[in-house]
Amino acid sequence: RDQGDLIRLLMSDARFRVPMLALWFSDAGGSLHMPMVMFFFMKLGASPWDLGIFGFVMRGGCMLFSPVYGHCVDKYGIRLPLLVCMSLCGVGCIVRGLAQSIWHLYLAQFLMGAGGGSSWTMVKGYIAKHTEEHKRSLVVNGLRAQMLA
Repeated sequence: RDQGDLIRLLMSDARFRVPMLALWFSDAGGSLHMPMVMFFFMKLGASPWDLGIFGFVMRGGCMLFSPVYGHCVDKYGIRLPLLVCMSLCGVGCIVRGLAQSIWHLYLAQFLMGAGGGSSWTMVKGYIAKHTEEHKRSLVVNGLRAQMLA
């Protein structure tokens, strides 16, 4: 019930509609291909150690770029930074899809972290900033629950 209330709240406010739809669609696409990605990585020579480091590299890209995106959202609004963010993720996906070596995979993971990995954080901050204080807890906690689902 609470997730339904959250969806109705976010879809009823035009400021939140585009960012949330972009996140939900990108997450749905990411969830569809994620189980197969590890097999692809291992076929290119990645070890179990590399698989763990790929996650670290992706989160590193996210941590480096999230403050930049936050500044840009405050200065320019959500659309341009979200477009840049998703574009970087797309470039990372292309690099990963065309990878010929493990080093290409490392680059792809960094680009995807700098792009798509930062999108939830950026949009959560934007929504929290523009949500009335009495609804903020529901919205931010609901978004967190969706990230973990």
